[in-house]
Amino acid sequence: MAATTIDSTLGAASIGFYVSCVVFGVFTTQIFVYFQKFPSDRAAYKTLVRVLFFMCYAHIEIYISLSSTSRSLLCGELGVVVAIRVTRLTLGI
Repeated sequence: MAATTIDSTLGAASIGFYVSCVVFGVFTTQIFVYFQKFPSDRAAYKTLVRVLFFMCYAHIEIYISLSSTSRSLLCGELGVVVAIRVTRLTLGI
């Protein structure tokens, strides 16, 4: 039996990532509809929705960052990459 390596499971990870992106798109649409239909909801609910959206976005960005650099980033560098991307998202750059 062949040894399992990260390269031999990359196809399954890619399929999972693509499915995750589709679900993220559905989630983003739901968030947009929520903010359009319920503008007078409590601030706590809106904050919770924003935090959940940020967590999903960060998950996808971390995966992309690790994939595009062949998973060779150090944790400190990864934090900087995520911080830069979140700043770009926040500022709309």
